[in-house]
Amino acid sequence: VKFLKTMNVIGLSIDFVATRDIQPGEEVFIDYGIQWEEAWNKYVKDWKPPRDADDYSAGAELQNDLTMPLRTLDEQKEEPYAGNIVFYCHYDYFEGVDEGPWEWAPEWEGHALYPCELTARHSRKDEDGNAMYYYSAVMLTDKEIPPDVKVYTRDVIPEGEIHVMTSIPRSAVVVRDRMYSKDEYAVNAFRHEMMMPDDMFPETWMNL
Repeated sequence: VKFLKTMNVIGLSIDFVATRDIQPGEEVFIDYGIQWEEAWNKYVKDWKPPRDADDYSAGAELQNDLTMPLRTLDEQKEEPYAGNIVFYCHYDYFEGVDEGPWEWAPEWEGHALYPCELTARHSRKDEDGNAMYYYSAVMLTDKEIPPDVKVYTRDVIPEGEIHVMTSIPRSAVVVRDRMYSKDEYAVNAFRHEMMMPDDMFPETWMNL
C-alpha cells in the first residue's frame, strides 16, 4: 500500500487463468454481472438509430477493399460518399515546397498522411489480368480542411496554393472516418461500468 501511494497513476491488471484446456475456435465469455446485463438488455430494447445513421459508412470497409475503385470528385457529385468519409494521401508539405504536380514514388509512403481529394482515376492490368487503380489527388488547404478532419502534419497548405500528386496507387490512398464519427462516439452508445464480484479479489485488496 505504501508503494501504491507513491504512484501518480495506479493501474489494475487482471490475469484470467483457464482451469481447463480451451479448444481452437472456442469462444471465451466474461461475466460483467447482472447489473451490466440488465442495463444492456434495456439498451437493446429501447435503442433507436441516431438521426444521421443513414449518412454513415465505415471508412475501414472502403480502406480494406483495395479492389474497389474509389470515386473521384466529379463522380461524387452524382454518387457522394457518406459525410464521415475522409481521404488521405502521403504528402510532405513545408513552406516553399514546389506545388507539383508530383508523380508518386514508393518513398512517398514514408511521409505523413495529409487530407486530399481524388480528382482522377485510371487503371491498368497486372500480370494476372486484374485491374490496378491509380489516382491523381489535390491536397486540401487550411481553408478546405473541416475542423473534424485530423491533420497529421505540422504545417498545413495555405489557401491559394494547389499541391497535386499523380499516379498514386490504391494502396497508398488511405480512407478514414472523420473524428468522433464512429459508433463509440455516438451520443446514444451503450456505456456501463464492467461489474466484478467482490469475491474475485483477495481480502487484503479490499478497501485499500
